[in-house]
Amino acid sequence: LSAAAVTAAFTSVGVACPGGGGGGGGSTGGPLTNGVTVTGINATTGNSVNYTLVVPAGATNLNFVMSGGTGDADMYVKFGSAPTDTSYDCRPYANGNSESCPISSAQAGTYYVRLKAYASFSGVSLTGSYSQVSNSPPVANFSFTTSNLVASFSDSSSDSDGSIASRSWNFGDGGSSTSTNPSHTYASAGTYNVTLTVTDNSGASNATTKAVTVSSGGGGGGGNELQNGVTVTGLAASSGNQLVYTMVVPSGASGLKFVTSGGSGDGDLYVKFGSAPTTSSYDCRSWASGNGETCNISSAQAGTYYVMINAYSTFSGMSLTGSYTAGGGGGSCTPSGTVLCSGSVISGLSASKNNWTSVYTLVVPAGASNLSFSIAGGSGDADMYVRLGAAPTTSSYTCRPYLSGNAETCTFAAPAAGTYYVSVRAYAAFSGVTLSTSFTP
Repeated sequence: LSAAAVTAAFTSVGVACPGGGGGGGGSTGGPLTNGVTVTGINATTGNSVNYTLVVPAGATNLNFVMSGGTGDADMYVKFGSAPTDTSYDCRPYANGNSESCPISSAQAGTYYVRLKAYASFSGVSLTGSYSQVSNSPPVANFSFTTSNLVASFSDSSSDSDGSIASRSWNFGDGGSSTSTNPSHTYASAGTYNVTLTVTDNSGASNATTKAVTVSSGGGGGGGNELQNGVTVTGLAASSGNQLVYTMVVPSGASGLKFVTSGGSGDGDLYVKFGSAPTTSSYDCRSWASGNGETCNISSAQAGTYYVMINAYSTFSGMSLTGSYTAGGGGGSCTPSGTVLCSGSVISGLSASKNNWTSVYTLVVPAGASNLSFSIAGGSGDADMYVRLGAAPTTSSYTCRPYLSGNAETCTFAAPAAGTYYVSVRAYAAFSGVTLSTSFTP
């Protein structure tokens, strides 16, 4: 507050400010600084000199002390507004100029101090002071367990001089939570960097990051992959958490639908083709009360459908079924974007050193044979990675020829049915590479 603002605050409650008495450095009033004494204050009988002190949160030992000089000054202190003769938080009202106002429980904000001349005074000193203990930031920490694609987290953060006021989890795949001990279901196997940020009751924050590895449970159709017409039972999740499943749908399939039923609580069904749905991004959402939900997909695409069950409220004992009618062998596949079909050819691939191309997918139906992926042509050194069920990495793949140059092939005489993921990584920068794939239905 400026001196003018202080004067206005006191004037608004009918307290007059003198036009001339001397203060330290020539000031007649204004803001006090913690622990700094203002000297040489004076006023004539009936007049006042007015000050303020802004006190921060967490301050202790707040005290206002008046001393020295001649005459008789009376000190008035009030929090939040200017004191008057009849409205104040502290008024010692002693003879002379030796007065103090200790405030046992200081509030954060502005304290107003009025020195009124019971009799004319001069040479008075005023000090406003408080102690402030610096806040120690919290220490973020957590532990976790995994089961297939589900990771369960337990917060063990601490704060030595206060409490944890809030938490923010980033699960490394775009998902987040503010719960204390959340669980999260990932759409695919892999290693994710999970970050927990905690904030204490004084506003200080700290974060920690840990690598969390989840797996699909191994084996074709294991883990969270649905099989046509096979019901998964006993599903459960606490409020605000999700379960995610996948289902590979072959070309030519029709009558695709996903159904939940049974149990207690309220789980909502979300379905999306090609990537995991969220509560705001989906191809189908059924969110009736209870657990009876259905998503009918009128024109099924060949590829992977992701199914999420969101716990609107805690549910348990739910069943989930995904089903479709397989085509009679004459179904067609239409390549689109990164979705490949048997016979697809993608040309002009390129990447700089240690970088990847897009990840392409190919749905291989049951009974197929002679599956082949190959790259050729161009310049540089490209390495092809193929994986069943999830995107490949440099350490996780089903096939990786790893040859010099750009001529590589992965063949599977009797491939397992499912979605194959293929990507090309630049051992050295490459360009002009062609990717081809084929199988015998």
